[in-house]
Amino acid sequence: TEPEEFFTVSMYGRTETRRFDFANKPTAVRLSASERANNWGFWRVSLTCDCEIVLVEDPNGVAGTAHPREDPKSEGWEQYWLGDAERNESPLLQEWEYDDRACTNAPTLPPLTETYCELTALTSRARHARSGHGRKFVQFEVDGAWTEPERFFTISWYGGRETRRFRLADTPHRVKLTTSDGANDWAFWKLTLTCACEVVLAEDPNGEMGTPREVDAADNSVQWWMGQNVVNGTELEFDYDDRVCTAAPTTPALGPNFCLLTAKTSNARYARSSSGTKFAQFYIDGFWQEPLEFFAYTGFRDTEQMTVDFTGKSRPTQVRLMTDETTNQWGFWYVSLTCECEVVLLMDPNGVDGT
Repeated sequence: TEPEEFFTVSMYGRTETRRFDFANKPTAVRLSASERANNWGFWRVSLTCDCEIVLVEDPNGVAGTAHPREDPKSEGWEQYWLGDAERNESPLLQEWEYDDRACTNAPTLPPLTETYCELTALTSRARHARSGHGRKFVQFEVDGAWTEPERFFTISWYGGRETRRFRLADTPHRVKLTTSDGANDWAFWKLTLTCACEVVLAEDPNGEMGTPREVDAADNSVQWWMGQNVVNGTELEFDYDDRVCTAAPTTPALGPNFCLLTAKTSNARYARSSSGTKFAQFYIDGFWQEPLEFFAYTGFRDTEQMTVDFTGKSRPTQVRLMTDETTNQWGFWYVSLTCECEVVLLMDPNGVDGT
């Protein structure tokens, strides 16, 4: 299959997990690194379809096997390392066979049921509320455990709307927002999560004008601000209670008349965009529809998504991306539109490294 992004950053002892959709079960698995990747050492890799199959496991366990830069006498290390071969002397690719015949007598795992949820944050217009750098991450508490942090967004302007869809094993009960080290301050005035229906997690009574930073942090118990200059502002948690959805109509945001447009920024030099608005336009029944605002700012490797309502209309047959006159350059490597299924509109053969 075409390479799919697995993860970018991982810390010591951490587990990286992602689910993938296949037309059929695989018989082999590859892990590869981009050309700029630094070394990454792993001790265990497994794939779970009908049951979990361990593809490789270091006999040293989580302590791992040393890289020869640390221990020149290290033996068999190349089985457990991945990275830039030219700069870091590690393999750029690892490959393992996957044989699910071992699952014949294994207990059947619970089915990989999935829930799609859409998180939306509205940036306030309070002074310094915009976010110019530093990633914002989200985690979901599902079945009593927190998921690994996933990138939510990096840059947001005053009054901006940041939305991303996430695939979860089940409906979450709590949501956690965190920031990367050194992230500048950001303030929102409304946060919603849409699974079965849209649930408002937090809404500032001041509305879009927001709450000033000094007021929000006055009692060291922030509600609307995150960032390095905010006391206790590196992590915020919210309850998600979907019982309010019992009698609520299913939100159209995830309904059959909606499609999801996805664009992925590449890692090529200058690919990120820090000014101007990008628009999407759809060709339906012989006419181009009015342009819709897609996003304004994006960082290297970021994913931008928007949900489009086609109620009462046919599905589009063409898609346009365009910019306003103030935008600087933006480099992308992947564009897709998901209606009944995801259709890739464009994919750079260089992958996330871009052109």
